[in-house]
Amino acid sequence: MKKGKVYRNEVKPPYVLAADLTAYCLRHSYASDRIADGISKEIVSLLMGHGDVIITDVYIDLTPEMFADALKKINEKKTKKSAAETASEVWESVGTPTV
Repeated sequence: MKKGKVYRNEVKPPYVLAADLTAYCLRHSYASDRIADGISKEIVSLLMGHGDVIITDVYIDLTPEMFADALKKINEKKTKKSAAETASEVWESVGTPTV
């Protein structure tokens, strides 16, 4: 294992604890993983025993994957909205169906 900081994506089974793997690193991993799981920052703050959410911010490392997932969700929401708006416009242009 390289010298220096150990990041959470480098900690993989089998878990060999290196001298440079600290409780601080593990707390970062825990907080970041819970956020990635979709748990709110406020809940993560409570789980970590922090008195203020601002303290939890220090422990959260957003990964490129988390950022990409967020963008994907935003785009999916926009697409769904566009489809719904399009359907609504079609119904308006056709008029109310008669039976």
